[in-house]
Amino acid sequence: MKSQWMRRIKRWSLDLVLLVILSLMISVWKNGMWLFGIPKAEEVSQVTVSCPRITDTVKTYTDARSIDLAVSLTGFLKYSLLEKPEGNREDAVEITYELRDGRTVTVAADETTVWWKDRARAVRAPGDFVYLVEVDFFGEELE
Repeated sequence: MKSQWMRRIKRWSLDLVLLVILSLMISVWKNGMWLFGIPKAEEVSQVTVSCPRITDTVKTYTDARSIDLAVSLTGFLKYSLLEKPEGNREDAVEITYELRDGRTVTVAADETTVWWKDRARAVRAPGDFVYLVEVDFFGEELE
């Protein structure tokens, strides 16, 4: 009797794990894959933002609000696992995070492509990240 219950529990657990994996796969296929390794705002001491489409000026921010915003904006950079990247790095918006431990981390994106850890990937929602960076960090130049 006891082993019968154990088999049922194991079978139910296996079904649950398979359902979670299937749900995650469908979510990634539909919504895109997240960028892993983006630093937390608490780890960042300074953010440098450039947007060559608008200005040649590179802006540097050290205040907590701008750092938090720059880190949060990378949430719009989900990428497609199946599509080929087509963008041009020369026109890309670039954010460089200078970490408290001295390392630097850079993410760049144009309308259709994100460059992360020296690899180009096709952006799942084209244009969102670039538009938000332009408005939030280069709003004065747009007016």
